[in-house]
Amino acid sequence: MRVIESISELLGLQGMEIGRIVEEDDSSVTLLLERSEDAQWSCPSCHSVSVICYDHAPGRRIRDLPIWGRVCRLAFRPARVKCRACGAVSTEKLSWMEPKQHQTLRFERRLVLLCEKMTAKEAGEFELIDRDAVYRIERRWLEGAEAGWTPEPVSKLGIDEIAIRKGHNYATVFYDLAKKEVVGIVEGRKAADCSKFLKSWGKERRGEVEAVCMDMWEGYHKSVSKLCPNAATVFDKFHISKYFHNALDKVRRHEQAFLSDEEGKMLKGNRRLWHKPELSPKQRRTLQSIMAVNKPLFKAYLMVEDFEMLYKCGSFEAAAAYLKDVVRRFRCSHLAPFKKLGLSLKSWRDGILNYFKHPVSNAAAEGLNNKIKVIKRRSYGFREFEYFRLKVLQCAGSLPSVANAYPL
Repeated sequence: MRVIESISELLGLQGMEIGRIVEEDDSSVTLLLERSEDAQWSCPSCHSVSVICYDHAPGRRIRDLPIWGRVCRLAFRPARVKCRACGAVSTEKLSWMEPKQHQTLRFERRLVLLCEKMTAKEAGEFELIDRDAVYRIERRWLEGAEAGWTPEPVSKLGIDEIAIRKGHNYATVFYDLAKKEVVGIVEGRKAADCSKFLKSWGKERRGEVEAVCMDMWEGYHKSVSKLCPNAATVFDKFHISKYFHNALDKVRRHEQAFLSDEEGKMLKGNRRLWHKPELSPKQRRTLQSIMAVNKPLFKAYLMVEDFEMLYKCGSFEAAAAYLKDVVRRFRCSHLAPFKKLGLSLKSWRDGILNYFKHPVSNAAAEGLNNKIKVIKRRSYGFREFEYFRLKVLQCAGSLPSVANAYPL
């Protein structure tokens, strides 16, 4: 009996104590609970302690933490209490489990902590519980953690898109570039999707944003301009650089169609060399030999290098003068992809030059996007976007861990 009393004290079950231990088989054990002599009740509706035990609900068996290496279940009959104050008859509220659940709170906490290190399916297999039940439990705990979470102000905001499913299904991700963490994710990449998230921040929090780094997608620009009028729009330099390398590729493909067989062999298999930031001596000689016989390619390559020199300007004024000269040269280049790019640069002018007032980029966002892809792969896809959103905030954002949000 002393052993049972000691286990009862360790379990710390409000108003309950172990009456008997039943070994179901070699892998599981059931603790039959009885009402303790000092049991007290309160009304779940008005919280009055002036209640009497009305009757008992049907018996229940719920999961608890493993004991002696075996699956542990608790068997008991919850009391139904009648309140003298409000007259309500209801099932007692227990501090160690949520109403209508099939496991104790501490078992749920252990399960959610396991889900931080493994998939819901693996956690379910480890604890011998259905995967769908694991999903429901983890989502409920993550929603609780988010409800008690107070996000900190964001001064440097990043916006980017990620593919979440096949078939051009995208989500828009919002980043705190200073802290390098995800602060939000919404399904879709339209202006309305971006606006919905920014509106949820409220006017005061949006007013704290100093700069927003994004690509040149019109939907994002339109939403940010309307809802964050005090924030400077900064076009991400890596996205801009991508446009230049695409223009270089177009010139290369155009020239390759008109080259002789001998010159064509020189270009074949060397596409990646045109985009590498650092070249070995042999690779540099290969490019030089190609550019020596093809002036349009030589000119296109120099234009890309010219633009990348823009970000080495020391001031806003120097960058503005340099960009103006670059646009002029592009428009007079006689290379169609770069002439078109020159017109685009003119319309992107303010977003490009704002970098010199707020030197931010979405480089950190790319690393976080890789984290999000790992989350997707680890769970073999998510059936609910809301659950996926909460997992991203937990693993790549500032949403606190369950261990911190729900300390023991």
